[in-house]
Amino acid sequence: DSTLHEIYITTMRDGRDQEGLFGADRVDTLLYGRATVAVPSVHEIGVIERPRSGQPDPAVHFALKQIDQFTDGLPQFQREIASEAPGERVLFVHGYNMTVSDAILQATQIKHDFQMEIPMSIFDWPSAGDVRAYVYDRDSVLYSRPELVKTIKDLAAASREPIMLLGHSMGGLLTMEALRQIALQGDRRTLQRIAAVILLAPDREPDVFRRQIEALGDDVPQPFVIF
Repeated sequence: DSTLHEIYITTMRDGRDQEGLFGADRVDTLLYGRATVAVPSVHEIGVIERPRSGQPDPAVHFALKQIDQFTDGLPQFQREIASEAPGERVLFVHGYNMTVSDAILQATQIKHDFQMEIPMSIFDWPSAGDVRAYVYDRDSVLYSRPELVKTIKDLAAASREPIMLLGHSMGGLLTMEALRQIALQGDRRTLQRIAAVILLAPDREPDVFRRQIEALGDDVPQPFVIF
């Protein structure tokens, strides 16, 4: 009785973590893939049901059924995105203290709970996945800015459909830094492809946010929502 969702992955991680997925090591190249996640019929809105230990039971837990790395890299990612049904392309930028599996499950929960039929991708910047590593994660956000800019542009090039950006926690800071960089490059064409920006519990200082938003001038995507 599970519902299956596919989540596209753009990641800056290399190596392998304890679950056999992309690890926490920073790399300066992008890797691409796709995950399939099962959401149980007993799922409650707003919750990611996970086991306290051991393997998930698909009857009651979110279960990462499969993860594949695209051997053809970016071209394959763009072909897959282009083949999806018409509608906005969502790019989710996760927050602090997240492994790649955490990010995949959180994106799946959002997609499922809001009944999104449109394709969901995640930009998986290299968080340490450790609550004690806030400074490391903050530096990883700065390290990842050029690759998020590239990912937004690659997503725009893959399809004529509009783009929605979802930035959670520290991912909201990274989302705004990427938009600011695109604006400073004078790339209005890409900015105009962004149909909405939604920042979820953004981790940022208000004065920094004002400087970021000022750089966008008249090209602030609308709607622009902060939860």
